[in-house]
Amino acid sequence: MSEQRFSSPSECRRRFICSTRTESVAEKMLTNWFAFLLHKFLKECAGEPLFMLYCAIKQQMEKGPIDAITGEARYSLSEDKLIRQQIEYKTLILNCVNPDNENSPETPVKVLNCDTITQVKEKILDAVYKNMPYSQRPRAVDMDLEWRQGRMARVVLQDEDITTKIENDWKRLNALMHYQPEVITQPTSASKRTTITSKMPGLQLYIQGGGSTLTLGVGLNSCPCR
Repeated sequence: MSEQRFSSPSECRRRFICSTRTESVAEKMLTNWFAFLLHKFLKECAGEPLFMLYCAIKQQMEKGPIDAITGEARYSLSEDKLIRQQIEYKTLILNCVNPDNENSPETPVKVLNCDTITQVKEKILDAVYKNMPYSQRPRAVDMDLEWRQGRMARVVLQDEDITTKIENDWKRLNALMHYQPEVITQPTSASKRTTITSKMPGLQLYIQGGGSTLTLGVGLNSCPCR
């Protein structure tokens, strides 16, 4: 009966399609087999160039606005993920210091005032821990970005809080411009600073205001971390 069913060309084609289903044992074995064979090649030869290409594309995309929800970007390589509308934005420069080595040279980090708080934290962490394996570096979700003015005023910058704007039942994620970036980029006194507080005990990263730029340093947090 099965021979009669697959006797026609259309049935033979259907049989071929059925034999290449993704959940088949043969295809899973083939995928894992290729992974084992390519591991050494990727690690010793192709891995570094591919990673450098990824970093170059990522750096180019981050020069313009990136939608935090859809992933669409102003400088996307894909037409399907391209932001076509004009978005006004400004570039802010942060001079970052490696918290593990305060004597190391400062690393400039470019962020946009239209970046969400999470995007800003990710850019800072990418610059500070660029020479550290991704699995060993802290995550953006484990860090808090704070704006401090004096010793008492303290605001935790978040993507969503009670100040988040809602327009026509759509919620807009908070960006740096939501927290008056002109004040952050040009602090009027040395007592103003932006702080990144780690949820890990004892560690407190802060961005110290100095002139028209910001400097990222490290200090100890005597208060219990959240």
